[in-house]
Amino acid sequence: MSKKLLIIFCMIVPSLSLMAQQRWGGNVDEETLHFGFSFHYVASDFKVFKNANWQANSEVNNDMLWLEEPGTMSSLDSIYSPYVGGEGVGLLADLRLGKNANLRFSPTILFANKAINYGFIDNLVAKTVKASLMELPLTFKFKSDRKNNYKVYVLAGGKYSLNVIPKKKLDDGGVIPVEKMVKLKPGFFSYEFGLGVDIYFEYFKMSPEIKWSQSFSNVLDKSEATIFTAPIDKLLLHSIQFSLLFE
Repeated sequence: MSKKLLIIFCMIVPSLSLMAQQRWGGNVDEETLHFGFSFHYVASDFKVFKNANWQANSEVNNDMLWLEEPGTMSSLDSIYSPYVGGEGVGLLADLRLGKNANLRFSPTILFANKAINYGFIDNLVAKTVKASLMELPLTFKFKSDRKNNYKVYVLAGGKYSLNVIPKKKLDDGGVIPVEKMVKLKPGFFSYEFGLGVDIYFEYFKMSPEIKWSQSFSNVLDKSEATIFTAPIDKLLLHSIQFSLLFE
């Protein structure tokens, strides 16, 4: 019996040693180039820069009279942008630059309208800014050494966003002034920063991640002046994005 136990012990010990050395994740970190996919939730708002005479714009106030009781007039009191949520999906291409650095390209489509609120003394006008953005981020990923089946990392880079809403849905040529849309520029650049955690499973790794981004310059389309664009000098878009990546 003792010999059998000794044989079993000699067989188990190497197996346990092998399991302890097992590196989950399908060795994805050792590949020069690998791919993945992602799911996203984004919350966005505009930083609103108003013109110097934004409250004295009589065109805005006069055209808003349709919202008031007959014989009354309300003055424009505030312009602000609330956070609005949206969802998206994407792909990922990851190039290994070294043990602790990667370059990532992650094209993503986000279905995420924006909003601007025009506050009057006695009323509020809420305008939806239609947006379905094809985002093309290029980011550097700097990661820690692996601890068991975890790594933490930070991100830094930039992206180009393209509004892919069909032109037909943005055509407001035949509507009255108070129904005019607020529109984004067709494309714009942003910078972004983020952090996340790589979690290794047996055949893949999953990475919860959070990123913050802001446009470099004005994203408001002012090619056509409307009562809603008249009081605004420029809009900067900033977003907080929560992602779940699989590689």
